[in-house]
Amino acid sequence: MSNISNAPATEATPTIDSDNFITSQSRKCPLSGETFSVNQDGIPNTLKRTPHWVLWKLEKGDKKKDGSYGKDKKVPYSLNGGRAKSNTPSTWGVFDAVYAEYVKSEYSGIGFVFTETDFCAIDIDYLVNHKKSQEMIDLFSGTYCEVSPSGKLHAFCIGAAQKTGKGTDDKLFEVYDRTSPRYMTITGHHIEGTVTDLTEQQSALDTLHEMHFKEKHPQLDLVQIINTVDINFDDTRIIEIAGNAKNQDKFNALYYGDGLTTDESSNDLSLCNLLAFYTKDSSQIDRIFRDSMRMRDKWDKPHYSGGETYGQHTIS
Repeated sequence: MSNISNAPATEATPTIDSDNFITSQSRKCPLSGETFSVNQDGIPNTLKRTPHWVLWKLEKGDKKKDGSYGKDKKVPYSLNGGRAKSNTPSTWGVFDAVYAEYVKSEYSGIGFVFTETDFCAIDIDYLVNHKKSQEMIDLFSGTYCEVSPSGKLHAFCIGAAQKTGKGTDDKLFEVYDRTSPRYMTITGHHIEGTVTDLTEQQSALDTLHEMHFKEKHPQLDLVQIINTVDINFDDTRIIEIAGNAKNQDKFNALYYGDGLTTDESSNDLSLCNLLAFYTKDSSQIDRIFRDSMRMRDKWDKPHYSGGETYGQHTIS
């Protein structure tokens, strides 16, 4: 488990037990409720030297027709008190001036605009102790990672994203670079186990793209091919295709997990039926089944007249 480092000496190091951001004016820590402030000593020098800094305030979201308000917004401001814009350099400032204004004013924090830089920001909207955040911390351990104002994961590196914006399936993964009209909040609450400044991480960015941002081919095309052409897929390919199909949740629960119901025989039959969509070869269905979480001793035991095993009968 990665920990937060470089917290100011006058403050207790926060523990991660909540994802609630608590009032911008009191600057409460989103992690523990203790006093929270930007840790300037933890902010990478590479970012400090770049005059792309803005202030931000946590403000109420837009009012809805029913009178309620939407999600709170982190609104960027310039040093003159007006709104900062990610495509207007005149609204950005140098680090020392922006940080000084933050210290003496009622702003919630500071942020960095990535436009016209070689930097890339990875925004993972899971708490930093979540499994998915930990996977990204491992992937980007060679560059600077920190805890966001809401207790989530931010990583910063040098490189270019193949695709910016939200992930293909998991929209809680976001990536932004010089092509993105965005700013990102910066806290300086460094995550131990990662380096303290930005480094080139193109390989990690490419891996992240393959994992969460790569466009997937429409499943309909694959179904049409399977139904109209006699194609023999190997075992690995069948598992890959089924694991990304429209009914992938059903397949993955049967192949990797505990099944769909408490009826084990029903689960066994369901997995075989799914596999039979991709292959009519009973021996191949048998091989794939044996590598699944469904495999157990019962599969090879004779259960029917003539010595037919439970597995043979299920496949047939």
